[in-house]
Amino acid sequence: GRRIDDAPVIASAATLRHPLTGESVSEAVKPAVFAVMVENFTDARPQSGVEDAFMVYEVPVEGNITRWMALFGADQEVDEIGPVRSARPYFVEWALPWGALYAHVGGSPASLELLRELDGLMNLDEFFHAGRFWRSSRVLMPHNVFTESSRLNEAWDELSESSPAYRARLFKEPAKEGNRGEAQTITVPFGHADYDVMWTYSPETSRYARSQSGKGSAMYSGEGIKAANVAVLWTTISTMDAEGRKHIATIGDGSARFFQDGKVFEGTWRRAAQDASLRFFNAAGVEVTWNPGQTWVEVLPLGAEVEISDIQ
Repeated sequence: GRRIDDAPVIASAATLRHPLTGESVSEAVKPAVFAVMVENFTDARPQSGVEDAFMVYEVPVEGNITRWMALFGADQEVDEIGPVRSARPYFVEWALPWGALYAHVGGSPASLELLRELDGLMNLDEFFHAGRFWRSSRVLMPHNVFTESSRLNEAWDELSESSPAYRARLFKEPAKEGNRGEAQTITVPFGHADYDVMWTYSPETSRYARSQSGKGSAMYSGEGIKAANVAVLWTTISTMDAEGRKHIATIGDGSARFFQDGKVFEGTWRRAAQDASLRFFNAAGVEVTWNPGQTWVEVLPLGAEVEISDIQ
């Protein structure tokens, strides 16, 4: 089988946690992971289903716009996810350690070649599995491809030859109200006013509300994005061709910053090999533990500066 070089995580006897969301569960579970490429082009908004993802990677693609890879557990029921768009190699590389079903609509030449080469990732391309997706009359092409958890579960049953294999995440108890930081905003710059992201922390809810283009990131359901954790990592990003496609380093290590409970932590990210999990460590070298709920991973080029300001 595929080599997993991360040590297993043993849940404490006190709290049995879901390995993806960190929520308390009554019995041990290990659901499959579905990684769905979701468009963030302005014409594609509002998106669907992303408010229910347990983790989202937000990464630059061509033209300083961003694209999302939203991760869902197979035990979730999400009736509309999208718009689904094309693959890029760095998303494929981050999806691999999850042993994920990777849902996309075509992709760049490098990403499609990587999907052919890699073992341990279920390649669900709409070009070859149209029945696992649908096209909506609500929005214009090419922003009209959607999927749902029931179709993804059917695809997993069809394509998978083994049970899910991934490293469970490390979780902690959220900070109690008296131990939370003050209200603050975090601005994550992607080099374009329509794609720069602002996260606003509320001590009352201990959640980070996401806004973009100067307004809240409401999904089609009307729900906003409210993350329990935000992680920013810096890595080498370069333009590789005339189309503006990016090469993004996903293996190695680099600087990172983490936001949870209204507090800011400096640290590093690490990914030792192609099939190794993306892991985060604090300044003392101890692996980060996450609050239960949604986590966003923001990927920035070296030198980009995140702004943090307290709200009076």
